[in-house]
Amino acid sequence: MRRLFKPLIILIGILFLQGASENIFCSSPFIEIKSGIQDTMLARQLLYNGKIWRNTTSKIEGDPYLFSRDFLTGSVTISGRTFENNYLLYDIYNDEVLILSDRRSIINLNKELISRFSLDFNNQVYKFIRLRTDSLSEVSGFVNELYSGKSAVYVKYRKLIQIKAVDNIYDAFYEVYHIYILKDGSPQQVKNKRQLYSVFQDQKQKIQDFIRSHKIKISDKHPENFIPVAEFYDSLKK
Repeated sequence: MRRLFKPLIILIGILFLQGASENIFCSSPFIEIKSGIQDTMLARQLLYNGKIWRNTTSKIEGDPYLFSRDFLTGSVTISGRTFENNYLLYDIYNDEVLILSDRRSIINLNKELISRFSLDFNNQVYKFIRLRTDSLSEVSGFVNELYSGKSAVYVKYRKLIQIKAVDNIYDAFYEVYHIYILKDGSPQQVKNKRQLYSVFQDQKQKIQDFIRSHKIKISDKHPENFIPVAEFYDSLKK
């Protein structure tokens, strides 16, 4: 009996440590592929193409994630295949997407293979795409796609580190975001009416009239207000 008891205790200890080390916030969902093919070994290999996540920011106050440090439900498109009903975290400090695998491990996905992903937060679906721009562009990586037509409206979220922000001792994360208008294939940052008129210079007077008549407040504090303006501009280009 003693021979069996000692290995059993060791096994229980290993399982406990394994679960604790993975820092799991929720259980793994059932993965579905948009094409209708259910979870297979080949699909998992495609989805889980990446490396095991390691926490490298534990000594910094706050966290590097967008919206929440808890996993959020969302989809991810990798190599042209869309996987629904995953648990995801978006690390906006490193611009990386983390996924909770079916083996209860956290994987840092290969972002070079990701074309888009989504996050469900507060009853709203946020859609992200990966911009592949040249070295001269102001923005690259994942952006929140608010509108996409002939032009587009993007929001780029980032977290930066403020040195010794807490009690003049500890570093801390803080979040920033920038709004971009994509026109003629080039994303340009916009904060106010002046910059917006500069982007849409070819239709400046009509854009001014539209904003005035619809009483639209243009400010980087209201990214959603840039959407109807971009839609109106695209309607002029038909």
